[in-house]
Amino acid sequence: MRLGRALAPIGLTLAALALAACGGDESGDAAPPGRDAVLAPPERPPSPGGASTAPLPGSTGSDATEGPLVLAARPGPGGGRCAPGIHRFALRGHSITLRVSERRGSGPRPLLLALHGAGGGSEDALWAFRAAWNRPGMVIVAPESEGRSWSLDADLRAIDAALARAFARCRIDPERVAVGGFSAGATLAVQLGLANGGLFHAVAALSPSASLPPTRRGQPRVFVAHGRNDEVIPIDRGGAALVEELRTDDYDVTFRRFPGGHAVPKPVSKAAADWLLR
Repeated sequence: MRLGRALAPIGLTLAALALAACGGDESGDAAPPGRDAVLAPPERPPSPGGASTAPLPGSTGSDATEGPLVLAARPGPGGGRCAPGIHRFALRGHSITLRVSERRGSGPRPLLLALHGAGGGSEDALWAFRAAWNRPGMVIVAPESEGRSWSLDADLRAIDAALARAFARCRIDPERVAVGGFSAGATLAVQLGLANGGLFHAVAALSPSASLPPTRRGQPRVFVAHGRNDEVIPIDRGGAALVEELRTDDYDVTFRRFPGGHAVPKPVSKAAADWLLR
């Protein structure tokens, strides 16, 4: 099945994900109410959430998608402002959270760009990858979309600026830059990761839809996790279909199916963190 050759533009996919917010979850690690299965920290009581299955608004076809998906930010020498902790700032009208863990030694750090689901925010993106929070030296950049979900027109330049700010503050290992996300964020992570293979060497997609960019660069490795009972993005139309296409095109793919619905249980977050930092 050649999904990558017949997919709708990403703008339509992520928009659809934002409209599907309803439905339950059986994992015990579910989303807050009214969210696109965005993931809440333990202090927020879990409850069902929903998402969608569409490409990014602001994209009308392959010509519109190809240019905006290319990111300019690249790791450099870094500065002296990479103190461990949680740092929040605004760029281009977007809220950005930078989470930096303690490190051992003085070498360059790994970095993950974490993207939330529709209706979520940076805390939800961080929560999806919570198992990576205390890994030595880890830098996680979590921007927020301008609207309910991601848009090429409104958000891509802010994502690029957030990465540039992180690269300026912290010395990042160019071989350990990754992008990941949950639901609509996972769909965008796949699009950005495969379109920017010279920047991202790993892509972690948690409950994604099956949407690929029209132009791909490089060959990053890919981790996909999807709940067998996902009613928001059914696994056969999401992770399983995406993995089939990627393996057909000779990508190095790790696929983890898990019991439950549209959420990121603790074992899945740990598996993603272990894979990202292996």
